[in-house]
Amino acid sequence: MNDGRGWLTSWPVPPWARGVLAILLIVIIVSSAELPAWAWAGALSALVVATALVASFPVVSLGVCAATSAATALGMTDAVPVWSSAATGVIFVVSLLAGRRMPRPAPALGVFAAGGALNLPLSLVAGDTKIVR
Repeated sequence: MNDGRGWLTSWPVPPWARGVLAILLIVIIVSSAELPAWAWAGALSALVVATALVASFPVVSLGVCAATSAATALGMTDAVPVWSSAATGVIFVVSLLAGRRMPRPAPALGVFAAGGALNLPLSLVAGDTKIVR
């Protein structure tokens, strides 16, 4: 039934989230000169895929967010670039929306544990951890 409100109101992502996601993705696109082309394409496509999957497959969307956060850590060397802050913002919004769509918290906790397990060896291999004495 057509109620005359249009296709924008039928999206599963609320209007505030669409606005935030659009602004953050624009920031990533504008700051693309800071990244190699392969990393920029991978980060942007992963964030778009996670956003597209948030309504139908929220657990998969959370998994994509966890993997993207680990990959974002690899892209930061000495400082926190603008693109990584924007990517983290997109990951936060998509994870929030995916978590709200899950009927039980167990799958989200499983993805959280897998993301933590993925980031721990990454930080040990990267060698950026320093023990202060």
